[in-house]
Amino acid sequence: MLRILTFLCAALASLLLSTAARAQFSYGPRLGATLTTLSSRPERYPSRYSPLAGAQVGLAGQWQWGAVRLQTAMLYTQKGARQRTQYALPSPTGELLYDYRIRTRFGYLEVPLHLAVAPVWARYLQVFAGPYLAMGVGGQFEQEYQPTGGQNQPVREARPLEYTAFMKSYADAQRYDTGISAGLGYQTGPVLLQAQYSWAWQNNRPAWYSGPGTARYHRTAALALTYLLPRGT
Repeated sequence: MLRILTFLCAALASLLLSTAARAQFSYGPRLGATLTTLSSRPERYPSRYSPLAGAQVGLAGQWQWGAVRLQTAMLYTQKGARQRTQYALPSPTGELLYDYRIRTRFGYLEVPLHLAVAPVWARYLQVFAGPYLAMGVGGQFEQEYQPTGGQNQPVREARPLEYTAFMKSYADAQRYDTGISAGLGYQTGPVLLQAQYSWAWQNNRPAWYSGPGTARYHRTAALALTYLLPRGT
């Protein structure tokens, strides 16, 4: 899937370069907020996921040919989720029910590539869709657990998130993420407001964890504001 998306991005980039002389280009800063969770297939232990808020910041660009626009950006995007997992383990006094509360925040360098259409009759509105590629560059893993009914104090852990790498035996998540986004935009003058939803195609689980039928995927809602500065015609 990553190879297919890379090929599509390269093909669109080639088309863009061949027609750039006839396009109106603008670029500018982008600032936004995200609300993300994880969609999980059967897990080792039953888990409930809830959304986690994050931020998005970067530089965006737009090529415009009449009602058609090609939009891309270089972004730092936060994703993640809250997770609660319970499972029982045997003990000398009987089963102990462990209650885990986990917060995982991922940090990604993300490059979306969207095709947008803004017909004249829609005035300032536009619809857009396209793929994105992302690479994990940071994040935080936090968890707290305690045997239910036990006398022990809760155990808390917080550490930087670890991504897969060559010759690395352990990781919390796959380094690369791919998927597709779609949404609505509203542009008046240099101000572009966009609301979108993203579906990841890349299983976020590292290889050591991913057993048969076990997978999880990012699901991200984002609201972003971009101020576009004209740069040639």
